[in-house]
Amino acid sequence: MMSTSLIPPRRGRYAARAVLGAATSLSFVGVQRAVSDKLGRGAGLCFAVLLCSQFHLLYYASRFLPNTFALIASNLSLAALVRDSGRADSRSAVLWLTCATAIFRCDLVLLLAPVCLVLLAARRTTILTLLSQGVAFTVVSVAATVTVDSAIWGRWLWPELEVFLFNNPAGENQSSQWGSSPPMWYFTNCLPMCLTGTLPLSLVGFWHERRTRNLLPIALGFLVAYSFLPHKEKRFVFPSLPYFAVLGASGLDRLVLKKKPTARSAAAALVAVSAVALSFGAALVLARCSQANYPGGEAFLRLHEMATAEEREQPIRVHIGVLPAMTGVSRFGEEHGRWVYNKEPLAETAGGEAGGEMAAAVFDYVLTDRPSLREFDQVFAAEGFAGLGVPRSLEEATQAVLATGIPVRIVRKPQVYVHRRKR
Repeated sequence: MMSTSLIPPRRGRYAARAVLGAATSLSFVGVQRAVSDKLGRGAGLCFAVLLCSQFHLLYYASRFLPNTFALIASNLSLAALVRDSGRADSRSAVLWLTCATAIFRCDLVLLLAPVCLVLLAARRTTILTLLSQGVAFTVVSVAATVTVDSAIWGRWLWPELEVFLFNNPAGENQSSQWGSSPPMWYFTNCLPMCLTGTLPLSLVGFWHERRTRNLLPIALGFLVAYSFLPHKEKRFVFPSLPYFAVLGASGLDRLVLKKKPTARSAAAALVAVSAVALSFGAALVLARCSQANYPGGEAFLRLHEMATAEEREQPIRVHIGVLPAMTGVSRFGEEHGRWVYNKEPLAETAGGEAGGEMAAAVFDYVLTDRPSLREFDQVFAAEGFAGLGVPRSLEEATQAVLATGIPVRIVRKPQVYVHRRKR
């Protein structure tokens, strides 16, 4: 790992995420420029404003997940759809989605299908062209991903094929092992949470701007198809969110920048601006909540910082439990080269009482969600997000605003405990 290299792991993480965040940002810039060229500079400005008000897209923009790489490709495809300047753009729209489907997220085929149908309906391509381009792009993409991933994993592997077989509703359909949600969850929970004020503005844009009207059926088709999969997460449908942002930008442009100065238009503009302000407020609250949602990462950082000079040179054995691994622990945090880290499930021992899972001689430190472990002493506890609290007085509200920028309290409680083996 990077702890043995010339680059400190924490700095390496910052550098890597900065590069990925820049790539994601540039893909959004591409969409914004396409909107400006197609609908005018005002609409392009509105797109940038709405994008900045959407917490989830920005939050994931630099995270090393296949969803982020797929989002970059889908943004490039969307930019080509918005430009709509000829067959080259049609080819680009298909190219980026096809490659991303084969390499990063096989579920992007659910977006590729409605995109192809819209292109065919608009006579921007032909079935023969789509088939020839699709086969060519797929062959090249599959060859690339199989070559690279097989070398990394040491066996012949096409990752997205395995993902498809695992999640395929007509096959194994094992995604529900990770939890399931109601069929309409993306429409009743995900879109209102992710889009907030952009959602009603996108309906205005769909109604008034015919040049981007075909984006809504693409996004809705993707969401409807994805709703058949039992396991649902917000990040799964991120590629559809910029489609709503483009529609919302045309709606905001129409209501605020292109309306004649009448009492009715002024009222409509006020409602639109209020919707955008609501989005920014929600994004700020979500950002503050998420900031407190990584007790595992905080505990991991503090563990390395508290290590003595002698411990840093010893083969210290650290076990990482499920909750710490889910809340911020990553290999970028492994700072001491001789330390050994383990995430394997701990074997149950007879009795099953608190701490009974541990064989005391195995690990020197344990990160877990258990307050106590037999044969171990608790060193410290890292607090994590436990909810929002309403200030009970004006003084509390003022303190909350000064501390976090929002007039509500961020409630924390101990969630991840660091234990040291008794000497």
